[in-house]
Amino acid sequence: MSQVHVLEYTEGRFRCLLHTATPAGNNAAGIPWSTVFLVTGRSGRTAMVEGTDPGQITAAEQAQIRAGTLLEFEVLIDAAPTITAAQLQTLLQNQAPAFVTEQLTAWQQSCRFYGAVR
Repeated sequence: MSQVHVLEYTEGRFRCLLHTATPAGNNAAGIPWSTVFLVTGRSGRTAMVEGTDPGQITAAEQAQIRAGTLLEFEVLIDAAPTITAAQLQTLLQNQAPAFVTEQLTAWQQSCRFYGAVR
């Protein structure tokens, strides 16, 4: 499974899709994160087509996304037009984990009490 899929480069930015496993555990209301993200519409869908060609994901990855066990985030990453393939790999290696952490933190914060009842 690839963590980063580069889709295009426009106006100094790469449009990328990042994939990461859904965190284990529950929110403060006791609901599993995979369920919370699915029912709130944050997960369960992908912008990618199933297949084995570039820009596509495998059937297994797509099934994980639909099940809520794999998350997909879209990010824009700034880069100079003169960037090389090697520099792009380094850029993605250095920046992707921070984007994933930032997005997960935001989702978990906004959904931390989702489903709480009294």
